[in-house]
Amino acid sequence: MISADAKLQCCLLLGTRMVVQGVRLAWVPLLVYISSELEMGTLATGSVMSSFSLGYLSTQVVGGMLADRYGGKPLQELTMFVMSLGMLIAPHTAHLFGSSGLWVIYFLMGLFAGPQHPAYNSMAAAWFAQEDLGKVSSIVKLVQWLVIWLRLWLVLQWLQVMAGVRHFMCLE
Repeated sequence: MISADAKLQCCLLLGTRMVVQGVRLAWVPLLVYISSELEMGTLATGSVMSSFSLGYLSTQVVGGMLADRYGGKPLQELTMFVMSLGMLIAPHTAHLFGSSGLWVIYFLMGLFAGPQHPAYNSMAAAWFAQEDLGKVSSIVKLVQWLVIWLRLWLVLQWLQVMAGVRHFMCLE
């Protein structure tokens, strides 16, 4: 049986995962409008999109080692700070440095988001009994993906309203 404290810890882990994933996933639809406003070409837009993945994949193993050594909490806090800061300064960076500035911001966000998943695993292993880890991970993943799908559905509804169904479905 999972205690009330453990349920609270599970919710905190879920919240952190959702914020990081939400910010990451918000970039793709935002980049459609950003690239249009900055008159970025397809290559520049694709390069900015892929910069997050480059940073993210670069720090997965290192993130796990850091989480094992220092604990997951400092890495989670740092990830939340960098992701928030990146979203705050991205418009100014785009205005000053164009797509190159966006590439650097999104790369740095990926670089600091990479350790977040290993930190989550380290925290879950420290906070929950071995027999509860499967339940906790399943709950966190299920709710995370439900929220992501809900967010996607809302974005699609918004795009249909803004662009019109015929245009959105490429019928025009």
